[in-house]
Amino acid sequence: MAEFEMIYIYPYITNKVKVFLRYIDDIFIIWTGNLTGLKNFLKDLNNQHESIKFDYSISKKSVAFLDTLVYIDDKNLLQTTLYRKKTDRQNFLHKQSEHPHSLK
Repeated sequence: MAEFEMIYIYPYITNKVKVFLRYIDDIFIIWTGNLTGLKNFLKDLNNQHESIKFDYSISKKSVAFLDTLVYIDDKNLLQTTLYRKKTDRQNFLHKQSEHPHSLK
């Protein structure tokens, strides 16, 4: 992925992105260019490789990234809160459970 970024992402986002964060296969971008430019960038990005495709969410108010919801508050500041997907079942093992240690 690092090579893909160097070739297809970094040269095109200069002066258009305030924040670019990647954790494994999740990317968070704060785009400062216009919306049409962002959509064109994402469309072009998805045409660069036959098996690397990007799903994306665009919002001026809030976006989920990993287990975090990033949003803009009433004072126009970025804030975060915990985000849980609707499919999250909250299945955790108690530390004193009788499961093998490899599952704890």
